[in-house]
Amino acid sequence: MAIETPARIAFLKKIHLFYGLKDDELAALADELSERAFAKGEVIFEQDTKADAFYLIYGGSVRITRKVERREIQLALLVKNDYFGEMALATNRRRSGTAIALTDTILLIISRANFEKLYKRAPHIKTNLELAVRSRQLARRLQFKWLRPDEVIYFLARKHSIVLWEKLAFPLLFLILPGALFYIWFAHIHLLIFVLGGGLFLVAIVLWAVWLWIDWGNDYYIVTNQRVVWLEKVVGIYDSRQESPIGTVLSVGIEQPQLGKILDYGNVIVRTFVGKIPFNHVSHPNEAAKMVEEYWNRTKEHAAVVEKEAMKNAIRKRLGLPLPKMGPAFGEPAPITNLPAPPKPSAGMAAILKFLGANTLKLRYQTGDTVIYRKHWVVLVMEAWISVAGVLGTLVAFIARLIQLAFLPNDAFISLQNGFTIDAWAMAFLIAFFPFA
Repeated sequence: MAIETPARIAFLKKIHLFYGLKDDELAALADELSERAFAKGEVIFEQDTKADAFYLIYGGSVRITRKVERREIQLALLVKNDYFGEMALATNRRRSGTAIALTDTILLIISRANFEKLYKRAPHIKTNLELAVRSRQLARRLQFKWLRPDEVIYFLARKHSIVLWEKLAFPLLFLILPGALFYIWFAHIHLLIFVLGGGLFLVAIVLWAVWLWIDWGNDYYIVTNQRVVWLEKVVGIYDSRQESPIGTVLSVGIEQPQLGKILDYGNVIVRTFVGKIPFNHVSHPNEAAKMVEEYWNRTKEHAAVVEKEAMKNAIRKRLGLPLPKMGPAFGEPAPITNLPAPPKPSAGMAAILKFLGANTLKLRYQTGDTVIYRKHWVVLVMEAWISVAGVLGTLVAFIARLIQLAFLPNDAFISLQNGFTIDAWAMAFLIAFFPFA
């Protein structure tokens, strides 16, 4: 049975991609959509084929896989209200994976021609789509290990580049110092110390800038079909993951400074039962907030359906009626089957990594479903510096005394000429070494 236009419009309104379209524009788009049903296990499109359409899941679920050499990697597990196929159209490339219907699925399809017309008719759709494409490209490149098999990243962003340039302003300002030293050496005083000093300052400033660039790229804001996550990391100092189930979201707000309104960046504030998770300085904050709201609304709809089914089953049970066979709930993916197991390190490699202490300096690491937090290594340094200094000091002093004795013809560490004698200084350093160790 064909899906009526009002139902199509209601469906399109739920998808953030079409945020900003007026009712008449949504109606025109709804009429341009073609409808097609796929049976369970049927291939929708194959990897490396030409992209000719963009797909919206009206009902059912779809798995996207990719063949790399002889292995099959799952890229995404999509359900009702999700969309796919947009990356190849937006970038004008061939399909990066194969799409297979996991269950009986109904798709609404936008052809390439209608897709391009939509771009011209509503230019802001391009911004929404670019945000989604950038999120998926970044997610495929990063491959977070803590994601569950049935978890899909819908939104992934880093801080706006303006934040990086604000941080780099200080290193750029300090370039005046090595420049001045080089100028003094070249124009006035030809001393090597000015060249060495300028070179050292220049290397330090470059390393400072590189560290700031790495630090800027280490913060990620993520929305999946299950949770909202803020990953924050300062290299060698701080590492944390703040997250909350998407069902605990209370509200989504936007904060934009004046410059943010001009350059289109700002803060998306996600408030939950356990506090707020800020997405600071992200590009296109309005579109990002709409994405969070969309998946939050999906969770609320899912919870309402589950609650309704639970009430019906309670009534059936009370009346002695048989309970219906339960399939995947609204918005949930079908059970995952026939997926290749992730490669595990060999026993020999695991033993080598354990011996080398793969997690020795990590402040937070994950083993299976267990997350382990440790005290910062600065605590170890503060508590152990006296012992370490003592060990190194006594060891250096002992070795220095042995070297000194080697050049003294009448002295030795152990002498048997006039009975058994040991050099007092070397022995004192050696004895002092053990309590420090």
